[in-house]
Amino acid sequence: MGKNYDRLDAGKLFMAICVVAIHTHPLEFCTLESVNRLYNVFIYTAVPYFFLATGFLLGEKMKAKSNCEKAAVFKQYAHKTIRLYLIWNILYFPLAVYGYCMEGRGIGSAVLEYIRGLLFIGQHFHSWQLWYLLSAIYAVTVLAFLNDRGVKKGVILLLGGILFLIGTVMTSLIETGATNSFIFLWSKVFGGTGRLFYGLFYIEAGILISGGLTKLRDKTGILAAGVCFGLLCGYFAGDGILGEIVQNISRIPIAAGLLCLSVKDGKRSISIPGGGYVALRKISTVLYFVHMWVFSLYCLAKGGRITFGPEAFLTTITVSLTAGLILVLIHSKKIDSFFF
Repeated sequence: MGKNYDRLDAGKLFMAICVVAIHTHPLEFCTLESVNRLYNVFIYTAVPYFFLATGFLLGEKMKAKSNCEKAAVFKQYAHKTIRLYLIWNILYFPLAVYGYCMEGRGIGSAVLEYIRGLLFIGQHFHSWQLWYLLSAIYAVTVLAFLNDRGVKKGVILLLGGILFLIGTVMTSLIETGATNSFIFLWSKVFGGTGRLFYGLFYIEAGILISGGLTKLRDKTGILAAGVCFGLLCGYFAGDGILGEIVQNISRIPIAAGLLCLSVKDGKRSISIPGGGYVALRKISTVLYFVHMWVFSLYCLAKGGRITFGPEAFLTTITVSLTAGLILVLIHSKKIDSFFF
C-alpha cells in the first residue's frame, strides 16, 4: 500500500505522450491550419506541466520545514536529477556519435560540441527531451541558493518570470530567423533556443501552487476558464516574433490549470492498492526518456532519414509503452532505484 497523487501520475503519462507527439509530428500531413494551430498550442504545454509538477511535489515535501530542511530537499532533488541527466546522456551517447559522424565533424569539434550540448543546451543528436533535466538542475540550484539567503517567494517568482521572458524572446527571435551579433553569440552558446531559462519560473510557480495557492486548486470553473483562455490566446496569437511570444506565454495558464485540476479537492495523497498509479508514473518516465531511441531506430529503418508522421508516432508510442510496461512487470528494485 503506497501513497500517491493518482491524477498527477495519469497527467504525467498523458503529457509524456504529448512529448512524443512533439518529436514525431503525427499531424505532419494535416492541411487544416486551425487544427494544427490548436494542436501545437496544446501539446507544447507538456514540458511546462512537468516543470510545474516538479515544483508542486517539491513544495509538498518542504511543507512545515525549516530553511535548513528545505535546503536538504533541494539538494536531494538536484543530486537525483544530475544522476538521471548523466545516465541518460551516457545511454544516448551512441546517437550523439552517430550524429557527429553524419555531420562530418572531427574529434576536436565533436568533443567541444558535446560539452556545449551537455552544459548549455541540454541535448545532442536525437536526445531532444533531456533539456528538461538540465533546466531543472539549474533552476533548483538557483532556488537552493536563494532559499539559503531567505529571499521571498514573490521575489523568486519575479526573477523566474524575467528569465522566462528573456528565454521566450530569444527563442522567438531565433525561430523567426532574426539575426544580429547578440543572437549569433547566443546561438553559439545556448543553441537555437532560450528554454533553459524556463525552469526557475515554472518550478517556483509549482511550489506556490502547493503552498499559498491551495484554495485555487479547488476552483474547477476558474481553472477550466484559465485553460480555455490560454488555448484561445495561443490559437489567435498569429505568426512572427510577437505571435511566438504570446503562444509561449499562453501555455502558462494552460499548464497551471491542468496541474491544479490534477491535484484538486485537497487530496494531498491517496492510497492506491497494488501501486497502480505508481506503475503509470514509471511507464511515463520510460516513455519520456526512451522514445527518442525508438524514434531513431525507426528512422534508421526508413533509410536513415528523419521521418515524421502518424506511423512514426504510433510506432514510437507502441514500442516505448511496451518497454515501460515490461520494466514495471519485471519490478526489479535494483532497476527501479537506478533509473527512477
